[in-house]
Amino acid sequence: MPLVKPTVGQTAWGTSLNTALDYLDTKVGPWVAVPATATSTGVAGQVAYASGFLYVCVATNTWRRTALTSW
Repeated sequence: MPLVKPTVGQTAWGTSLNTALDYLDTKVGPWVAVPATATSTGVAGQVAYASGFLYVCVATNTWRRTALTSW
């Protein structure tokens, strides 16, 4: 499901975080379980989401995460 571009007065794309994650699922992936540590098993390109963090495997067994915040 594609995200809807905001119109005047709207402050965010789409209607919910799930909409955004559904959209990303068609563009990146595969989605996997959240890694326990920055060196958990993973393959470059895998992504995960939980508790306000987006995790990306950037190289074999090398994870990075970023907090999802408003701006």
